[in-house]
Amino acid sequence: MRVLVTAATAPYLYHLAPLAWALRTAGHEVRAAVPDGVVEAARGSGLAAVGTGGGQDIGPLVRAAREWPAELVVWDQHSVGGGIAARVAGAAHVRVLSGAHQAPGTAGTARLADLAGAHGVACTDDLVFGELTVDPLVDGVGGDRGARRVAVRPVPYDGPAAVPAFLQKKARRPRVLVTGRALADIGELDAEVVAVVDSARLPAGTRMPRHVRLLEPMPVHGLLSFCSAVVHDGDPLIQAAAAVRGVPQQTTGERVDRLLDDPAVRAEAERVRAELAERPSPGGLVPRLEGLVR
Repeated sequence: MRVLVTAATAPYLYHLAPLAWALRTAGHEVRAAVPDGVVEAARGSGLAAVGTGGGQDIGPLVRAAREWPAELVVWDQHSVGGGIAARVAGAAHVRVLSGAHQAPGTAGTARLADLAGAHGVACTDDLVFGELTVDPLVDGVGGDRGARRVAVRPVPYDGPAAVPAFLQKKARRPRVLVTGRALADIGELDAEVVAVVDSARLPAGTRMPRHVRLLEPMPVHGLLSFCSAVVHDGDPLIQAAAAVRGVPQQTTGERVDRLLDDPAVRAEAERVRAELAERPSPGGLVPRLEGLVR
């Protein structure tokens, strides 16, 4: 089976990469068709990739699907042209969620209808929801996930990563991972804080407290196994990675010390981990995707 995967940005691609790996492991030929700026992220994720330009024109994506031709198209929910490309190629297609579903609205629906019509395709609801929606998100993420939804176990991945050597040493205090704007909420937390922050965005003259270790932006899925908790700004990739590992988490604006001190918080994290473990893995979903093509 020839499988084309597409996503508008690297973070969105990372959401569907584990499913692409599972399809390739099952013996299918997998290719990514992504904007030129995402090609390196796709190749770095182990996927053969072709560029589709850098603008709003979905023509290159449609051609990539038609000329191969693809038999299955796997598209991120933000990829407007994924369903259209599949329909033009006569392929089955599935949507992968990477955040809360946002209804296209009147203007968005009109644009989708125009794009579909330009390629000789009728604008039906599968262009919004896919023939099937693959949902690797944790429960509680809002939005309409579609009636044809299948939940899948998240596989933590937000890009190729190397684990800093200091993390492999046993921490003397609880270790808390902090990302982005969440650093402002840490204060005098009694913990070893590992902050993944763009130092160029910190105010001039900012000095980190002694208990804070600053790392420049990097994939965090490899860091979580060494941390007791994580504070982030709502990134769905980090949310899923922490949840599937049972790492207590919260977003900015909340009390941080309760992550370490409240047994109920850790019990809830373990409950969510066990719940996600019951979901099928991406590999377990492959037969169902194969059934869409037969």
